Amino acid sequence: MLLSILNFCVYYSIGQRDRPRGVPNERMTKDNRTVKIPLSLLPETLAAVQLYHLSGGSLSPPGIFGVDPLALDSEKDKIRHEALVKTFPLEHVFSSAVNGDEKPFKEAFKFFFYVTERLSS
Repeated sequence: MLLSILNFCVYYSIGQRDRPRGVPNERMTKDNRTVKIPLSLLPETLAAVQLYHLSGGSLSPPGIFGVDPLALDSEKDKIRHEALVKTFPLEHVFSSAVNGDEKPFKEAFKFFFYVTERLSS
């Protein structure tokens, strides 16, 4: 869960705000240029990375971003996740962020760290 939020932060902060606004699923339906691809047609992660490298691309290895004090306590991690989605429904948080309203995302992020701090003490 923490990695999902951190990945979203990075993805969002590297320029997604300049792209056309809208809910991705609604835009997909409106544009009608995308379709679901069966998972069986997609390469495994390592194969995709190798193909990307062979085509001239380069990737930075994933780094460690902080330490999650609840990573080894699945019960507390579950409590944190349930509190987060109950207080900040993720669909609303991400939809708001995609549509230019960063406030729900920022509040959910603060809440996530607050709950982590409370559960780890």
